[in-house]
Amino acid sequence: MNQRRTLRVILVALFGVVAYIGFGHAAEPAATEQLSEGNVWTTSDGKEYFTCPVMGGEGLVEEAPAFSDVEGVRYYHCCGGCQEPFRSNPAKWLKGFAVPGNIVTMDDAGKHFVDPVDFTKGLVKSKTAFFDLDGKRYYFASKKTMKRFQKNPPAIFRE
Repeated sequence: MNQRRTLRVILVALFGVVAYIGFGHAAEPAATEQLSEGNVWTTSDGKEYFTCPVMGGEGLVEEAPAFSDVEGVRYYHCCGGCQEPFRSNPAKWLKGFAVPGNIVTMDDAGKHFVDPVDFTKGLVKSKTAFFDLDGKRYYFASKKTMKRFQKNPPAIFRE
């Protein structure tokens, strides 16, 4: 009877390992599958940041606490609580969503940008002029330079 119980424990453990391996890998993309990153932006020093499409929180990609893979695209989240709402209806959260397009540095003061029209440097504030183009948000030193950009965005910003 002791041998039967030992055999049963071994079989249950083996089944658990097989299930873990089989189901665990099913949730992750195959090693050959290359995911693009849908909400990542890079500063001039090469650091990769993300903007959460659900709550709008930002952080370093290497420190992201959660992510969702949707149709070959990885989206990082500011917290684990954003995964389920995002996964249940990604279109809702991505409608009108834009990541920064011209942030050059981040520090304790905030996000620093360079105006793509007159190259003025600035710090993003609540009243900073911006314009969204192809899923990216561009910040401007003035409404005048934003309007010039809107009339004819340089080809480099439409890639």
